[in-house]
Amino acid sequence: MKPHIFCLIALFFLSVLFSVSNCQDDENYRKCITPFSYGNLMHLSYPFWSDDRPEIYGHEGFKLTNCTEAQVPIITIQNEEFRVVSVNQSGSLMTIAREDYWEDICPDNFANTTLNQTLFTFSQPFPNISLFYNCNYQPPSMKQIIFPCYSRNSFYATDDILRGWGIDRPECEQRVNIPILMDDLREIWSGVEALEDVLRRGFNVVYEYHEKCQECQVTIQNQFSQIKPNITVSKAIGFTLVLKIKVF
Repeated sequence: MKPHIFCLIALFFLSVLFSVSNCQDDENYRKCITPFSYGNLMHLSYPFWSDDRPEIYGHEGFKLTNCTEAQVPIITIQNEEFRVVSVNQSGSLMTIAREDYWEDICPDNFANTTLNQTLFTFSQPFPNISLFYNCNYQPPSMKQIIFPCYSRNSFYATDDILRGWGIDRPECEQRVNIPILMDDLREIWSGVEALEDVLRRGFNVVYEYHEKCQECQVTIQNQFSQIKPNITVSKAIGFTLVLKIKVF
């Protein structure tokens, strides 16, 4: 091996060991990757944090609140509260449900579902269910989707259902759009109780973050990815194993 190649390889491994050492010696880094549980959610780590876990070990926008043992925590997004039904940290995927529709489909305030696009995006594909309140319009079919709420008719539908009725905008005081899981779309047509169950199951969002807690891991992974071994075998007398290391 040529001396300068050997030197490059040696410097590379020293830099990786230095990065690993820095991460391991950083107490905040160690704590932010230490798993914790909150309510019914187990084995959580960065970017999530809670009242029992200082913000320095988490990311702004990922605080979990209002939870006791075995309950479903709450996360606040765009000043709106959501129940965190489940978290898949390996896929950066979170299932959340509207807090204002968790117990009752007749809320005090009416608002569509919005996300902080810097941190969260809707997981595609997903259908929107529309809830209509205080309507002069009455659905011509599917009476099971009408529910008692306020003084006049209230019901729910999708855009496809509305087109089937030959109407685009029913005459109603309020309309609220809520995403649901695609697999739950068929179930909601069996009645209001089914709709309430589906709304509590929530919908999927993908979350993104970039902070120190992952920077050490990314740095180490990138450094290791720069070494690409290439193993070849010569079929002459016996065989020879040759390891070629490409350094970029």
